[in-house]
Amino acid sequence: CNLFGAACTFAAPGWNDRIASIVEGNDGVLTRCDLALDFFDGLAGGIDGIKADYMAGLMDVGGKRLKCNMVGDWCNGKARSFYHGSKEAGKQTNSYEKGHQLFGEDSGSQWLRVELRYGNKLRVLPADMLRRPADFFAGASDWHAAMLLKADQIVMAEPVRCTGRLAVETVEAEC
Repeated sequence: CNLFGAACTFAAPGWNDRIASIVEGNDGVLTRCDLALDFFDGLAGGIDGIKADYMAGLMDVGGKRLKCNMVGDWCNGKARSFYHGSKEAGKQTNSYEKGHQLFGEDSGSQWLRVELRYGNKLRVLPADMLRRPADFFAGASDWHAAMLLKADQIVMAEPVRCTGRLAVETVEAEC
């Protein structure tokens, strides 16, 4: 089952609790979960501020600098995206100028979205992510928690840890 953003936006209230219960009740597995935080009126510093946070080490996790990638027209300040993390590790964040995407580059829209994408390559994604998305967003890193505070959200950060892949590979190799 795929639930796209529009489905989540226009679904009846409580849809997320019902879907989480269905997943748990049927021993389902979440393969991906995208959690978005919107700043409809913009964010102080905008996308350039997000890049500056990265350069200052504010997005580092466990003392490590994550991979980054910049997409869009950075020279002219339009339709820009700043990615950090990696799909391979199962946790990537795309911060982008959502207003430019929806309304055009010349719209003047300040709408900025921070979208965290969890995958199940190295993680087990709990169905509770559907019930408490803000907690799992904040659990991604101190930077993600700080973004929620900028949106006046108070949460209990819940990380999604990587699985012990090396132990499984070692057992498989011995077998």
